[in-house]
Amino acid sequence: MHSISRFSRLAAAFRQSRGGNFAITFALVLTPIMLCAGAAVDYSRISDTRTRMQDAADTAALTAAIERDKSKSQRKQIARDMFDANYNGADIRKFSVDFDSDKVTVKVKTTLNMSLMRIAGYKNIDIAVESSANLDLSELEVALVLDISGSMLNSLPDGTSRIDALRQASLKLVDSLEKKANGKSKIAVVPFTMNVNIGTSNSSMATDTNDPLFAGTKWLGCVQEDKPPYHIADKPKSKLQAYIWPPAPDGTTASGGFCKNRSNGTNTGYANLQEASNLSSKSAYFDGPNRNCVRFPIEPLTDKFNDVRNTLNMLESHGNDGTIIAPGVTWGLRVLSPAWPFKEGNAWNKNNYKYMIVITDGAQTTEIEYQDQSCSSATNTVAPYEFDPANVGLGGKKLSGQGPVDNWTPYGYILDSDPFQDHPGSVSGLPDTLQKLSLDACTEAKKQVNGAGIEIFTIGVSSDTAPGTKVYDLLHNCASAPENHFYVTDKDSVDKAFEAITNKVLKLRLTN
Repeated sequence: MHSISRFSRLAAAFRQSRGGNFAITFALVLTPIMLCAGAAVDYSRISDTRTRMQDAADTAALTAAIERDKSKSQRKQIARDMFDANYNGADIRKFSVDFDSDKVTVKVKTTLNMSLMRIAGYKNIDIAVESSANLDLSELEVALVLDISGSMLNSLPDGTSRIDALRQASLKLVDSLEKKANGKSKIAVVPFTMNVNIGTSNSSMATDTNDPLFAGTKWLGCVQEDKPPYHIADKPKSKLQAYIWPPAPDGTTASGGFCKNRSNGTNTGYANLQEASNLSSKSAYFDGPNRNCVRFPIEPLTDKFNDVRNTLNMLESHGNDGTIIAPGVTWGLRVLSPAWPFKEGNAWNKNNYKYMIVITDGAQTTEIEYQDQSCSSATNTVAPYEFDPANVGLGGKKLSGQGPVDNWTPYGYILDSDPFQDHPGSVSGLPDTLQKLSLDACTEAKKQVNGAGIEIFTIGVSSDTAPGTKVYDLLHNCASAPENHFYVTDKDSVDKAFEAITNKVLKLRLTN
């Protein structure tokens, strides 16, 4: 501002002066002023060009680094294509891509023609940038914690079901880790609804798998959780009680065979009950002691990627009596932990990266509104009901009379037996109890051991997980960072979320 004012005064004096000495003086002063102004303009152009070149080179290096399964010539072309797509400026004189193990270096040079600086003899300026990207191939473990409740059958705008969109995106993640992680990755799959199935092959982890209530049938793999605080710990206090849906009292008048399949609170015939007649074979509505047990067991951490693919391809969304995120997160922690009950996880240290991807599509609920249709156990008087949740290692009170209001969960009857001692008091208080339960599970999963821990990503699918909902807040706070939480409503956004997660899991780093 001062230079311009000074220039104006000098120009005015020049017009008024008739002396040659002043004209010479003015010319001598004007020349450096013009050079300074020209330098400022050209410097701005140089800085802008350098910044755009650097940004484009960074993107090119990152892209070439992640495509490590392709040939060097292909990766060079990928880098150049990515650079050209992100840079629009002076013609590039030199572009090179060099490889050093897992490190990719992109070097770019251009020549920028000067404008006013040409007066000072600077016709052009060479600009060079360099960017290196390194693919961190430390040991990494990923747990896919997938909601397979009935609503996951609902369609996204393009007609793809939510479960299929997530399956396809998960399979792409598996492909990427297999091709680009250099044999240093393992993946686990944890399907969940209101509980988790550890697999019948892991019966040594559970007690009472031969309980008399299983007579005539068999334990299908679900378990009850231990008393707090072990209900969310990576290592339970002891073996876990086999999941047994209590034989609640029923009437015989409801449609579809729901009520009469409950054997009126007695053990007689309880184990031999068939699936309700009006539901498909993929439904979770198997009556008897395995009622509501998730049909698909955990796939523990493995580097056998075809096993993971087979597990993902077999998953089907099915009806169930509720959705609780806490069991999924807790068993995601347990498959990643090196401690019992699953021991496939590497030791806790900074060289072993552990990730959990939690996916759900709606609110948490024990689905009280689904209870037994017209023969609700809360109003039934056909047979007396008596059950003590403490018998399976849970806190709570003895229940008698017409039976509980809410449905059985891995934690017992949350409302009636009050295993967490927070006294929800009524059905309206259950959402807050479930919210705290799942947030506590997330906090436990993110705890660091020996300076290392689990990084959690969360994905909410559908408008039921939109901002302003309780589940949005849960997923946002469960994620390890705000950018680790994704709200998606269509297949494209599902794919983009998984792409972002994949890139972060592979730990691409710029090293320039």
